[in-house]
Amino acid sequence: CWKWLEGEKIEADNLCNYIDSEDYVDVAEFANKETDVQKQYAWYAVLDAVSYTTYQAYHKEERKYVPQVVEIIDDETLIILGENAIESSYFKMENLEVLKKHLLK
Repeated sequence: CWKWLEGEKIEADNLCNYIDSEDYVDVAEFANKETDVQKQYAWYAVLDAVSYTTYQAYHKEERKYVPQVVEIIDDETLIILGENAIESSYFKMENLEVLKKHLLK
């Protein structure tokens, strides 16, 4: 995702595999399998960041149809990302500000 945010040409479909893959090796699976609550919040914050980046990639590609998993992503996802990050206690506010800046470019 960082590479896409930095301008590298990565297709939205490839980013989407990080949130929903056929082999079940994706961020959503890691989040759902985590048993520690704080770590689970951290995984969900990562999932929100990857999901929002994927949403933006599809928007940039001007795709008329997106995968179902992306249909529910919107700007509200950034608020949820922040809430999950704060609940996890693993993220510093300064880091969230940097992430927000990159995602809102």
